[in-house]
Amino acid sequence: MTKWGEDYKKIIDALPTLIQKKIDEKEATLQYWQNAKKAYEQTPKVHKVY
Repeated sequence: MTKWGEDYKKIIDALPTLIQKKIDEKEATLQYWQNAKKAYEQTPKVHKVY
């Protein structure tokens, strides 16, 4: 197998991992924002808006 072929195979093998990582990052970010929103909604509103 040529050098190029080996590199290509490495990239192909790594793809699912990379894609999964991206998906996990997205999910984590989404989770973070949902938690932040929940926390915000549960905070008693102390500040009056004048």
